[in-house]
Amino acid sequence: MSPEDTDELKSALNAELFALQPEIEAADRRYEASHAPCDEAEAAFNSIKPPKPEPHFEVLRELLVEWKKKLGAEDALDPAPRVRSRWAEFRDDFSDRVERKGYFKNRMTPSEIDRAVDAIPHKVAMEQWEAECKRLRGECGLTAANAEQNAAVDAILDVRDKVEAIPATTLAGLIFKAKFAAAHFGGEPDEFVTASIVDDLITLGEGTANV
Repeated sequence: MSPEDTDELKSALNAELFALQPEIEAADRRYEASHAPCDEAEAAFNSIKPPKPEPHFEVLRELLVEWKKKLGAEDALDPAPRVRSRWAEFRDDFSDRVERKGYFKNRMTPSEIDRAVDAIPHKVAMEQWEAECKRLRGECGLTAANAEQNAAVDAILDVRDKVEAIPATTLAGLIFKAKFAAAHFGGEPDEFVTASIVDDLITLGEGTANV
């Protein structure tokens, strides 16, 4: 390739890189505009979000009361031995049931069963809570607002990929890339664009060495 052709290619690459500026600005505006709807929807959701279910140990006490009632009138005379006997029977039955349903791999100790008696209804309550939260997020517009913000981030990433892919062939091009890397994604400059700048510098250095 002649020096003239090389210069023409460099100019074309620079033009292609600089031509991304309107797309960068549009992506930035879209992302900035996504903040307020997300914040408003988040506040609306938090104002009506139901409290998260906490494990409660009333279930075990309720089951004990029910099983005591099942003992019948004759047990009221001396309930303690029969309560202990039937409670052991209940523990075994419960362990068998949770094993069959796949909640636990092995037979459980009495204390583990006591915790499981509470945990299973709590699991159901958690599933109901999560479903209700999902419904409320949609009702408040939070689901849509988050989707739009994610799409805005994707637009910035798409432009980032283009900036990364186009070689910078001049100092101005390198500065263009460096400014993009520093201005986006927060914290440290974008690692992908930064790596491409290093590659571009190496290529420029090799070209200089061949002159």
